[in-house]
Amino acid sequence: MRLKRLVVVMLMLLMSACGSGGKDKVGSIVLTATPASNGDGTYSVSASATYTHPTITNLVGVEITFNTSPAGLVAGFPTTISTNSAGNAGVLLTVNQLATAYSFVVTASTGSLQDSKTVSIPAL
Repeated sequence: MRLKRLVVVMLMLLMSACGSGGKDKVGSIVLTATPASNGDGTYSVSASATYTHPTITNLVGVEITFNTSPAGLVAGFPTTISTNSAGNAGVLLTVNQLATAYSFVVTASTGSLQDSKTVSIPAL
């Protein structure tokens, strides 16, 4: 009986450690997006997302999708990056500085979890 209980517990742990795909991710995702002038009429925006799971600590390989809105503002987005073991993933975006100030939204998501930040770029 003890062996059966141990096998059931081990199977449950293994299934929870495998994670789940699609929209049923659990935990949270936190995004930071920091703009910096390049001094040449462009801005670099460092966007970093951290995914945390309530019970799993080695989070290597979780896919985080970074996107911008309005769509088409940054070439190559959306893009998907896999996390390191701590659940971190990041991208570097380059945007043009314009004659008028503007803002755009950077979003990081995995499954149904997402976080967004508004980035403001000043006028030339």
